[in-house]
Amino acid sequence: MKKYIKEHLEAFCRREFQNNPTFRDRVASIEVIDGNPAGDILQKADEIRADVVVMGTHSKGPLAHAFLGSVAEKVLQRIKIPVFMIPIPKETDKTLAEI
Repeated sequence: MKKYIKEHLEAFCRREFQNNPTFRDRVASIEVIDGNPAGDILQKADEIRADVVVMGTHSKGPLAHAFLGSVAEKVLQRIKIPVFMIPIPKETDKTLAEI
């Protein structure tokens, strides 16, 4: 399953950046791992010495506008570099099959 997901993400990246390889070359890595999402994001950002982290956030629950998702919140509490939080509207949220 991990291999399948990674292949689809790589194909998505190639398709989206086909007209601008410079952007494609800026993608440091595409990795699919099991574990602690917040901890793994923090560890990978340190490992590759990232300048910035970009994260999508899902608004779930009745207090969606007041709180970020638990992973985003944990990352923000511990990270020491800029983070761009991109809200993912439900109508544009895609499943892996749609990517």
